[in-house]
Amino acid sequence: MNTEENHPLNQEGVQGVLAEEHKASKNMIIVVVIAVIVVVLALMYMWGARVQENMQTPDENLPTLPATDEQTEALKQVSTSDELDAIEDDLDMTDLDNLDADLADLEAEIEAGLVE
Repeated sequence: MNTEENHPLNQEGVQGVLAEEHKASKNMIIVVVIAVIVVVLALMYMWGARVQENMQTPDENLPTLPATDEQTEALKQVSTSDELDAIEDDLDMTDLDNLDADLADLEAEIEAGLVE
């Protein structure tokens, strides 16, 4: 007769098999976690490269701005004095009448874009 001591799957053998399965399962989990991390890092690298590429290409639809205009140059020529008379003279020389001249052009462009 087979006694428990002679049985091939005695208590120590079962524990050994379970320990090996647990170790293999643990190793598999570690490999899967490392693979997921590598995939996430690769996706982040590709996304960053795409963002970098988009930032370097200028948008052709944007209008170019003039280098300088007369009103901007006139505003730069102010007195450095903090005397009340000098400040009043600077305010008198500032032309605010055509401040919204470009606003009418912008409104016309917006309305033309909405009509199309």
